[in-house]
Amino acid sequence: MDNCILRPEIGPGHPKKAHPGMPDWRLLLVSPDSTVQTEARELLAECLPSATVQTVTAYEAAAQAAAQCHLVLLDIQSGADQAFALLAELAQSSQKPPVIPLFRTSDPDMVLRCMRQGATEFLIRPFTEDQLAPALQKAGKQILLAGDPTRGRLLCVIPAKGASGATTIACNLSFHLKKLGAKKLLLADLDPLAGTVSFCLKLRSSYSFLDVLHNAQSLDADVWKQLVTHTQGIEVLLSPESSVDGSNEREDPAAILNWARGFYDTVVVDAFGLYGAWNLALARAADEVLLVTTNELPALQATQRALAFLERNHIPSSRVKLLVNRYSREVGLSQETIETALHNPIYQLLPSDYEAVQNALMDGKPVAPGPFQKSVAALAGKLAGKAGEAAEKKQSNSWGGLFSLFAK
Repeated sequence: MDNCILRPEIGPGHPKKAHPGMPDWRLLLVSPDSTVQTEARELLAECLPSATVQTVTAYEAAAQAAAQCHLVLLDIQSGADQAFALLAELAQSSQKPPVIPLFRTSDPDMVLRCMRQGATEFLIRPFTEDQLAPALQKAGKQILLAGDPTRGRLLCVIPAKGASGATTIACNLSFHLKKLGAKKLLLADLDPLAGTVSFCLKLRSSYSFLDVLHNAQSLDADVWKQLVTHTQGIEVLLSPESSVDGSNEREDPAAILNWARGFYDTVVVDAFGLYGAWNLALARAADEVLLVTTNELPALQATQRALAFLERNHIPSSRVKLLVNRYSREVGLSQETIETALHNPIYQLLPSDYEAVQNALMDGKPVAPGPFQKSVAALAGKLAGKAGEAAEKKQSNSWGGLFSLFAK
């Protein structure tokens, strides 16, 4: 018997049924018993045709493999001591993947012990869809709330003050990140009151992020595809056409964010502010908070309050990137004044380019080449970790080295 065999077992080639709430997940089957392996794989191939299943034959090798999987099916009786040690280790891990124990024969005492150690459900041979369906439903809820272990990157664009141009930045940043190699990118307008991504990009949809929240427990890949719309190589989740007052206090965006991270390698969220439970949840979930302001005095005061609010709510300053939009040396506060007052470096300056931005809004397209477009390209390069220095160096020729001052 192999000490450890890791291999893909099931791919998308089985045109049968799929359970709701299960996208293209990665499952880990842990069993040294070939009979258990075969029966479990056959059932998974029938019920989860889009899943990828890896098999590990050695319990001691399973914990590392589980870190990259959504769900673990664990053969308990082929090596009880090792299996329970693994179950305890997974329960203490940072990912805490749902675990479904597999039993060759009924053993109520062992089942109870598994459940006390955090198992989600259990299956007893012969494994059937009637057993698997409720187990997957329960595991799906856990996974949806916990998020994808591979964690697609989440960027949250938040205005420190209204009318700072955050939505324009979010839209154009999405297009540039796509150009820089984001394979699957989602732009999510999560403003329940006055979302304007649909206006900026001239998009219409019968669905919005509220449909994701209302159907969170029954989502699958096909349903998700119906809820998003497409434009110029990116997918967009829109806000509702009619404002939904108070929805930001009643709902939790975790279902949207975690599901999106399971489908996309990059998610750009356009938020409508920083305050309130909904907006704070977005900021806390983000890998990077892009705080957008301008160089006007009222905006500076609003930004001071926003940074203090983020600090009070334990969002590390390393995750907060300050963007100064519509920057002009001739009008408003200088770069040095802003950085001194905020005790915070400016991550990116985005110059005033009124005509180009307005033309883009009229056409529903990305901003045409010019000062603003170049600065967004530089921002995308920094965030993507690609070509950032080259983009800034090129810009410095026409902007007097201004942008190169803020390179990481």
